[in-house]
Order: sequence, then C-alpha cells, then structure tokens
Amino acid sequence: MPWRTWLLDIGVAIVFLTRFPVDLRQLRAGLGMNPDEKLPHLARSMWAFPLVGMLIGAIGALAYQVFWHLTEAPLLAAFWAVGAMAVMTGALHEDGLADTVDGFGGGRTRERRLEIMRDSRIGSYGTLALLLTVGVRVAAVAAIGDPADVAGALIAAAALGRGCGLGLSLLTRPARTDGLAAAAGQPMPAVLLAGMALAVLPVLLLDVDGRGPWAIVACAAWVGLLAMITRRLIGGHTGDVLGAAEQMGECIVLTLLVLP
Repeated sequence: MPWRTWLLDIGVAIVFLTRFPVDLRQLRAGLGMNPDEKLPHLARSMWAFPLVGMLIGAIGALAYQVFWHLTEAPLLAAFWAVGAMAVMTGALHEDGLADTVDGFGGGRTRERRLEIMRDSRIGSYGTLALLLTVGVRVAAVAAIGDPADVAGALIAAAALGRGCGLGLSLLTRPARTDGLAAAAGQPMPAVLLAGMALAVLPVLLLDVDGRGPWAIVACAAWVGLLAMITRRLIGGHTGDVLGAAEQMGECIVLTLLVLP
C-alpha cells in the first residue's frame, strides 16, 4: 500500500532530521511490514523533509506560546522558540551552516575548502554566521510578536527552508564521493519536486499580507545563487551546504514576513 511506504518515508526523515526517538523497526512492524527488511534509502524519503520542517516549526511555535504567556516578553520567547527548534534537530543545520561558511571563507582551493568543512572545529567565519542567522531569526520572531502569527511564520519558514535544501539537491550533484550527501544518494527529480511542492504549501496557506509568494521567489533566487557558488567553489553540494541552504532559507522567509 502506498500510504504505508509514505509513512515509513516520513519516519526515516524524522530519524535523520530530528532527535525524536523513532524506532524504524517497530514502525515497520506496526505498518504490517517485515521489520527485518532493509530500510528505504534516505534519498527516497527526502520528499518528506518539509513535513518534518513543519513539525519542527510547530514545536518552536509552542515554545514561543508558552514563554510569551509566562513572560509577555516577545524577545525572550523568541529566543526560547529558536532554541527549541535547534534542540529538536540537534543543531544539524546550524552545524552545516558553520562548516560551510568556514570552508568557503577560509579555503583557497576546492580540496582545502572540503577539508575545512569536514573539520569538527568551528572558526571565526562559522561563529559569525551562526550569530547572524540566530540573531536574524530571533529578531524576526520577536518583531512578528503575536503568537498566532509567529506559529504560521515558523511553520512556513521551517518548511520552505528545507525546500531550499531540496532545490539545491536538484540543481547540483554531490561534491564528494563519500560523506553525508553522497551516502544519501542522488534523489529522483520527482522526489525532490514533490518535496518542494510541500515546502511552498504552508507558505501560501499561512500567508501574511500577501508576502508568501515573495518569500518563495526570494528563496528560489537564494537557491540559484548558492548553486552557482557551490559549483564554482567545491563542484557541488555536501550535507553541510544543504544545512546552510536551509538556515538562510528560514532567515529569508522570516525577514520578508516582518517587512511592512
């Protein structure tokens, strides 16, 4: 049954993108599948990344709601919301952003850039990038203010941000023969396009003052620009670059939703 396969894909995406304790063997057994059968390849499950993004955005929205009512301080609640989202993902995308900026900013050759990106230590470029992107997201959420509007904004931004990663995967090839992106494999275009369609859906449904389409256009431009940069600097994408695409996508969406 297709719906069983879809649910299993969502489970695989949750395990990869979050810290939620999902037991895939139990999930397979609960769906009436053989629990010992080989798990689906991650590339097949990438269409579900924006759905997981919506879940992560909803958790951030819940944290904001709780602390907004406790403190009536939008800035403090915004910090808790962004922090909750980072905890839920294990700072997966933040780590990718920092490694990407360190590699692109500190390396002079393709090989050196990839070497820096693989280094677990964080440099000054990565530190500054994290400060800026976290600051942008916190400031935007605090500026939106109203908990209902914040919920829509965080869900839309988290979904479209992951859609940016899918768009980059569609436009570029893995830069390495090993590593996370290469291990995930090159998804079929139909998988990526389905995920991108899901990514824009909450942006349109939860639109604020007609700015949703502009957020989609801006994210598309960002993905196109990043694709050109990654091809030139490292020959394609890595898992870190996909994380950077996601983080900047969130910043773009939230910033546009704040504009008057």
